[in-house]
Amino acid sequence: MATIHEEIPALDVLLDSILDRLPDEVVASLASMRPKTVRRKKGETLADQLVRLTQLRARARTDKAGPLPDEPDFNEVTRRTIEDARAGKNVTRYESAEEMFADLGI
Repeated sequence: MATIHEEIPALDVLLDSILDRLPDEVVASLASMRPKTVRRKKGETLADQLVRLTQLRARARTDKAGPLPDEPDFNEVTRRTIEDARAGKNVTRYESAEEMFADLGI
C-alpha cells in the first residue's frame, strides 16, 4: 500500500507557525521567561530544548525584552542582520575553508 509523505517542516518553521497562532500576550509571556540554562548538554532533554527554542523565538518577536545579561544591546540594523543570518537569508555556504578563501580571493 502506497503512503503519502508530506514534507516535514523545519523546527524553526514549525515553532514560528505555533507562535503565529498564539495571542500576543502569550508570546510576550514566553519571551519574558529566561531560558533554563543547562550546564551539561547531556542533561538537556528534547523537551528542554524545545522549550528553550520556543522562548528564544518568542523573544525574537518581541524587541521589548532587551538583551540577555551576556548579550550586548544591538542597534536595529545589527539585530536585523543577525536575525537574517540565523534564518539563512543572504548566507553563502561552503564545503570547506579552502573553497571559502578561494571565493574571497585570499
